[in-house]
Amino acid sequence: MPKETHGIYKWIKQNQLPSARGIDKVKKCLDELEKGLILDYGGAGKISTSQEILIRSVVKALGVQFLAELYINEYGPIRKKGNDIELRALLGKSYLSFINSIRQNLLALKDLSKDAKGDAPDLIEYVQTKYGKPKKKVKKNE
Repeated sequence: MPKETHGIYKWIKQNQLPSARGIDKVKKCLDELEKGLILDYGGAGKISTSQEILIRSVVKALGVQFLAELYINEYGPIRKKGNDIELRALLGKSYLSFINSIRQNLLALKDLSKDAKGDAPDLIEYVQTKYGKPKKKVKKNE
């Protein structure tokens, strides 16, 4: 959960989200992303529990990232503090950690996937598919 000083924390905690239309768009986008990720890894029946957990984690982190972007779009990336101006705290460590979390989870998903692009092919499976399984040798009694 973001720090209490962040605008998105107020939106989440007090349910004061920017607009129903904006939130509906975010929810729809997140649902589509989740369905797309599940399909990317073989569909609902083929993903492992670990993959499902990682996919949910990616979607939740993206939700926070989208809320942060809505907040920044509404209030701007810079705030005035006395005579100084500064980057909003929202764009600090926690925002970057959510982005990094998404990246790390997507990499972990790829590692868990047998069909992930860039993985080394399973040569034994390829040979068996192309030429059939080897026949068992029958031992002759001497």
